[in-house]
Amino acid sequence: MRVVTISATYGTAGSVIGPAVAGRLGVPFLDRAIPGTVAVELGCSLEEVLAHDDRAEHGLARLL
Repeated sequence: MRVVTISATYGTAGSVIGPAVAGRLGVPFLDRAIPGTVAVELGCSLEEVLAHDDRAEHGLARLL
């Protein structure tokens, strides 16, 4: 199985380019697959998971 990852910085049309590349390669396009799975596993909404996606704790909260 092959995997292609595309990092899309805001304003780079990643939401257009990603599906187009997947279609051209004939493979499924998965967007937010990991956060979606985490939401299901935790029993919370995707919005709650995305609110904490890639967020590192800082200062005292990190120590705790």
